[in-house]
Amino acid sequence: MQKRGGFRVSVGISSLLMIFIVLALTTFSVLGYVTANSDYKLAEKTANGVTSYYQADATAERFLASVDRKLSAMMASAQQLETSNNLEGLPCGPLPGETADKIRSLQGETGSILRLASYQALAQSLAQFDLGFSEGTLVQEGWTVTAEIPVDDVRKLVLEIQLEPNPFDESVRYTVLKRRLVSTVTYNEDDSNLELWQGELV
Repeated sequence: MQKRGGFRVSVGISSLLMIFIVLALTTFSVLGYVTANSDYKLAEKTANGVTSYYQADATAERFLASVDRKLSAMMASAQQLETSNNLEGLPCGPLPGETADKIRSLQGETGSILRLASYQALAQSLAQFDLGFSEGTLVQEGWTVTAEIPVDDVRKLVLEIQLEPNPFDESVRYTVLKRRLVSTVTYNEDDSNLELWQGELV
């Protein structure tokens, strides 16, 4: 009887089990790597977002401190203008052109009335003074000052303060009206191209 030649592969249950275990471990390893990578990216994005927010918040605090110092200097300047017509060397610094003209027009007033009017003219032009604020935009309307500080590509910190018009009380120079994180993304609410089902079967 002639024997058959060649190489014969014998696959038993143990071999199949080993192959299954290797495939399972490989699959779980890939899934674990993908999950870990996704968690890392999410954690990194969250950390960057939190860091950006606190940087903007610190900028807002520096802005408020600068406003407080400038208003204090304006109060001192108004007190100085009460007894002197000299607009040079005021504690608040050089005056913007329009503000200087307003104060010159008040020279007919005297005493506390002159001090009050001078301070109000200075405070209502606060945004025109150098506040060391270059990280965002600054808008003033009367006694209300609004600062917008960018946080990242999709958020900004909006800070709105109300200036106090009384130069005789230095305990409160301003009041924070709003401090809010808002989105800068514009959503398209145009639904004219939406096809709504009218309840009729075609």
